Amino acid sequence: MEDINKKDTISLLQRDSIKRINTKGSLLSMAVVVTSNKTYGYLGDRREKHIDMYTKVSYILFDHMKDFINASARIFYEKEWGYRNPDGTYGGMVGRIVSGDADMGGTAVFMNKERIHISRFIARLNLNVIKFVFKQPKLSDITNLFLLPFTPEVWFALIALMILLMLSFYISWKWFKIKSKINSIKTNQNHEILDSFDVVIAAICQQASSVIPQDIIGTIIKFVTYLSYFILFVCYSANIVSLLQSPSHKIKTLEDMYKSSFEFSKVFYMQPYYESFAPRYPKLQQAIYYERGMRNKTFVSFYDAVVAIRDTQMAFITDKYQLYTIIGTNIYFTDAEKCSLDEMKFIPESEDLYNPAFKESPYLELMKISFLLFQENGLKERVLLMYITKKPQCHSQGPFESAEFKACLPLIKGFLFGICLSIVFLIIEIVSSIFKQIRKRNTPNILIINEELMINENNIILMDLIEPFCN
Repeated sequence: MEDINKKDTISLLQRDSIKRINTKGSLLSMAVVVTSNKTYGYLGDRREKHIDMYTKVSYILFDHMKDFINASARIFYEKEWGYRNPDGTYGGMVGRIVSGDADMGGTAVFMNKERIHISRFIARLNLNVIKFVFKQPKLSDITNLFLLPFTPEVWFALIALMILLMLSFYISWKWFKIKSKINSIKTNQNHEILDSFDVVIAAICQQASSVIPQDIIGTIIKFVTYLSYFILFVCYSANIVSLLQSPSHKIKTLEDMYKSSFEFSKVFYMQPYYESFAPRYPKLQQAIYYERGMRNKTFVSFYDAVVAIRDTQMAFITDKYQLYTIIGTNIYFTDAEKCSLDEMKFIPESEDLYNPAFKESPYLELMKISFLLFQENGLKERVLLMYITKKPQCHSQGPFESAEFKACLPLIKGFLFGICLSIVFLIIEIVSSIFKQIRKRNTPNILIINEELMINENNIILMDLIEPFCN
């Protein structure tokens, strides 16, 4: 349904219906949906405005329209919006409109093909209402936080830097050894490539190394190594602190949400609506509704739903403005938690709400003109601002939050991997040491045997040489 433009407004005001704007107290009936007993008798005030919000908005506009056309009013209270029954009839508020008991529906509904054929839609709220409301998970809940401070290109550059520094150390030590031989300088140090690796790892871990360069070249290389990794260590630490306080914003589509660990729930009084239209949803929406348990999980209280969104990974589908009214009280959500709030479309049909009316009502044109004038004069906007609470603004990230245990799991896994690796190398060293001792024990015996054989051979040779002289 397109918005009515200025030309449509002029054409409406030129009709004959505007001439009989005074109905002289004629009865104008309205059917409304009331989901809470607290609403009865309090339609015109603002107490607990998140309960039956659109019923209260429509009631105030209806009350103004009644005065505008000088009519009397009658209100029918229903427990549900009204859906098609197997026998083709409708119940609830829509049933009152179809039967002609009510001239208009005081609770806005979604426009769909079935309702277009049985009623007329006379007013639009201009609100996108039904959404998934959820809190974006923390980065540490869905990814390894300790890989995020640097991009992959920077990580590859750091690996290349480490290899370059190792080779620089090794070449400088070899050059020092060559100079020592040329200048006949004795040196007891014999550095290998693993020694250069030890220096670089010590610099990365901000620890001292037992390997000491013997010349100015090695000293400069070691200084540059420690300075480089000190700067990188500071940048890495600063980024980690920032990432610990940041939501992920990784959930951007329904497919992302379906693949995530979110639980899905809804408000109880909208169960008939979802049951009625779920078979017509696309495959992804049907998978969320049936396979992920959204069909079976409901909340009776909006307050319980808000607490679940705050404390767990819960995606709650309902009228987002009702939730935002509770969240905006600052009782359940802090400013930092509001920054991670997000919403997502679920229903593929029109998200806006419309007021339905009886097709053959004698006041149909008057009602359309009245609501149009209320929109142009700003009265409808004023009433909506009285009841509608938009998404809370994120003003600050809030106080510093300590890291949770879950965020430290990658570190713990790395620590355990290092322990296991060190045990493996310890076993290898022990086995290698045992083999060396065995070889040392066997080596002297072999030498003694070889020496005896050489002595015997020498004796034989000497006897052969001496024997002619003896004869």
